[in-house]
Amino acid sequence: MVWQPTPYTAPLLVAALAAFSFAAYGAANRRRADGPLFRAFVGIALGSGLWSLAYAAQLSATDLGATLLWNQFAWVGIGVLGVAWPAFVLAYVDRTAWLRPRRFALLCLVPGAAVCGALLLGPGSLFYRAPALADVGGYLVMEYDPTPALLGFAAYSYAVNLLTFAALGRAALGREDRRRRQAALLLVAGAAPVAAGVAGVAGVAGPRFVDLTPITFAATSGAFGWVVLRQRVLDISPVARDAVFTNLADAVVVVDATGGVVDLNEPAKRLFPSVAVGCDVAEAFSFAPAVAEAAAGGGGGGPSETEFRLTHDGGGGHRFLTVSVHTVAGDDRGAGARDAGDGTVLLFRDVTERETLERRYRTLIEKSPNVVAVCGTDGLVR
Repeated sequence: MVWQPTPYTAPLLVAALAAFSFAAYGAANRRRADGPLFRAFVGIALGSGLWSLAYAAQLSATDLGATLLWNQFAWVGIGVLGVAWPAFVLAYVDRTAWLRPRRFALLCLVPGAAVCGALLLGPGSLFYRAPALADVGGYLVMEYDPTPALLGFAAYSYAVNLLTFAALGRAALGREDRRRRQAALLLVAGAAPVAAGVAGVAGVAGPRFVDLTPITFAATSGAFGWVVLRQRVLDISPVARDAVFTNLADAVVVVDATGGVVDLNEPAKRLFPSVAVGCDVAEAFSFAPAVAEAAAGGGGGGPSETEFRLTHDGGGGHRFLTVSVHTVAGDDRGAGARDAGDGTVLLFRDVTERETLERRYRTLIEKSPNVVAVCGTDGLVR
């Protein structure tokens, strides 16, 4: 088979390499995060990688039969991505009801039919009318007229993508700080390939019959990978995190394995004004060395495994707190082993009212000149 060089071959191969690297990362760390969000992430990586690699071969082929053969594999990648991307967004915004078997089957219906049609009937008869190779700037590209099946699939894809972009946009507007940036970057990483594909179809960016969608994966996969891996998207669905973490009445501070504060909720911000995302836990809790030591130990085999008490002067008087230390392990190594993927959750519970009542009670008992006995409801002296 004779191959031809094109300006798009190298970017497509880079995109495929990046996508398959993310898929390999997912396979190597499958114990660290499992669930719909994780599986959809792996699906996105495999689908975009297969699409990019197959399309690189399609553009490099100089025979129409070979071009259509590689295009079949490209449709497999398109189908996988057509299911994995909306599944990822649904899991991200905590709409997991759509990922149950019956509804998920509906999500797979159109992409699955397209892939089966391309493999069984051939894309040349199903999606492309009168396909032929034509010279565009020194290399051959397949030209064709779209069939109703291709137009229908394109309309379905654009509609689904617009819905996912709306969901991510809503999530970005409803988030705060790092979570807002996270959702916004996911939105950009998802919208860029669609925008490039539209530009390619319109002929405003390169030859009209060159699909720029997989070519953009070379750039967007880097952004997507940074958000997913660096921002730890796979650890927990951000909407589920907000529903639990943000609305807790207790103060919560999350510390990573390097000793940096990576998250805290509103009660923690009010209770500890000096603590902020990005600061070092030892510096943030310089007024309470026991907290910094507990975070450094991470609850791994030391006294920090147990709950301890802390007296804190927050400016409005002394507050009595109980501090619970919990290790968040990246996998199942156990509490005694830590790596860069681990973190520590510090839970501060305000027991000022209870402590005040107990102290008053003890003072009354100790200072009373009378005989005092405490009896239970069963009549026994406590």
